[in-house]
Amino acid sequence: MLLPITVGLIMTMFINGMALLTGGHEMSATFMNFYNKQGIGVLPAYSTFVMLATAIVQLTSSILLVWALVKRFLQGDRSGVLLKWGIWMALVSVVLYGFATRMISNHQAAANLFYYTGLLYVLLWYVERQSMGMVQRFEQVKLLPMFFTLLYTMGQPGIQKLFFAEAVVPKYVMMFKDTFLAQLPGGIPPFIYMLGVFEALVAVLMVVSLVRLEFLPTRPKTTLSLALLLGSLTFIMLTFGLSILLNYPGATNLVFYAVFCLFFYIYAVKHTHDVAL
Repeated sequence: MLLPITVGLIMTMFINGMALLTGGHEMSATFMNFYNKQGIGVLPAYSTFVMLATAIVQLTSSILLVWALVKRFLQGDRSGVLLKWGIWMALVSVVLYGFATRMISNHQAAANLFYYTGLLYVLLWYVERQSMGMVQRFEQVKLLPMFFTLLYTMGQPGIQKLFFAEAVVPKYVMMFKDTFLAQLPGGIPPFIYMLGVFEALVAVLMVVSLVRLEFLPTRPKTTLSLALLLGSLTFIMLTFGLSILLNYPGATNLVFYAVFCLFFYIYAVKHTHDVAL
């Protein structure tokens, strides 16, 4: 079962990595604007650098995965060390790409990359179950991509709602002006600020979790568990908002976010705890 998936991952990482590495700013802009209804003409200055880093990590991932297949099928290596590192590098590339799209508010691309991160962790979980032995260095860093994707996924919209409210809140007021929420005391703004507080709080909890070194296998994951729970609840509140607008695709995407928070919890808290024992 691993063979076709690994080959597909190799092709994806290699082809996209080469395109970004050789295509320059124009190719970076193309990748950044995937799924955007209206393409962003002027991208942030850092975007080209982030996409270049993404390309390098993608190519590194493809090399490690090819090497892993050679060792597995030609040399009988069942340790899974190279396969784990290859998937981890793919995770890092997806997180970097997700960061770039999230910063320009390309919501659909950022959502797909969030789900991609979750599915790669499912793949990594399967590889770990099929492999023999543990690699200490890998165990120490394997959760870091998850930490950073949760940090910017929640932090960026939270900061926008709380510190750039004059640009953000009027859009939500217009969006929900014909719903019952507009008739409640205070109208729409209190709900937007509340969501901003929850989103920012998740980001703060992720920073605290990083400081407490909860990404290490032997550390309790108390703060991380709380951040994932609050993140999941926040996504469900956002789902409610889009549901009353009858925005079925958007509401479904947000349910997916909550489900993938559960995936992250199972992998980071339950699975890592069992492995550590």
